[in-house]
Amino acid sequence: MKISIIVPSFKPGNYIAKCISSIQAQDFPKKDYEVIIVLNGCSEPYKSRIEQIINNPNSDHEKSNIHLIQTDHPGVSHARNLGIKEARGEYIIFIDDDDYISPNYLSSLYALASPDTIVASNAKNSIDEKGQMQDNFITKTFQNLKDNPTSLFANRRLLSNVCGKIIPKKIIEDVRFRENLSLGEDSVFMAEISTRIKYVRTTSPDIFYYVTVRPNSSSRKSISNWAQISNSHELAWTFFTIYISNIRSYNFSFFLSRIVASLLKMISKKYRTA
Repeated sequence: MKISIIVPSFKPGNYIAKCISSIQAQDFPKKDYEVIIVLNGCSEPYKSRIEQIINNPNSDHEKSNIHLIQTDHPGVSHARNLGIKEARGEYIIFIDDDDYISPNYLSSLYALASPDTIVASNAKNSIDEKGQMQDNFITKTFQNLKDNPTSLFANRRLLSNVCGKIIPKKIIEDVRFRENLSLGEDSVFMAEISTRIKYVRTTSPDIFYYVTVRPNSSSRKSISNWAQISNSHELAWTFFTIYISNIRSYNFSFFLSRIVASLLKMISKKYRTA
């Protein structure tokens, strides 16, 4: 198996059908990838709805390569960890259940993949059903991209989240998402595996990971000032403890940028720029 696609899901709406359809519409051979959907913290009617989408006789879904796992334990980090445990692919791709990908996404990322390399795609915000698109921080990063594949610091914005890229399972090894974190878990995960990343490469700008903008999604809910300060402090401390645990291997500039960004969030009132 070449690629395992992990899709965490919590009480999904109709948008998950578009997510699954975009995966199954890929120009990459279906025998070479699997889809692991992890329904976390809920069961019915969501489990049946997902099964109905998968088993729809009028769809182009290859049933054999889609696996649905249900767990009563909530949390996107727990769901992703379960997905990693079950993954058989040489490479891992994370896709959120309300997002979707361009038709040549898998083939484009896999063509550039290697065991010591992270490959990132471009990204856009999908605003509405009419197809209105909006640039986000990844789009802007691509517009100003400089070819510097060996610098983690130069590519720090591309390494701030796990979606929109292909990650070798060899790089992940025993690292897992920290389930105690309510925010910033993506960035922490990427920081922990950074010591094994030799190169950061990018696809052509026309390969997109589409982020569906939903006002009520968990990443866009407002939090209190106290919770923001607490979360920022916890995140900065987590980066610091990770760095000193392997100070000779981790990149100082890269980790310093993560700590500073976490602290700046206390005054900027932003956690994710998607």
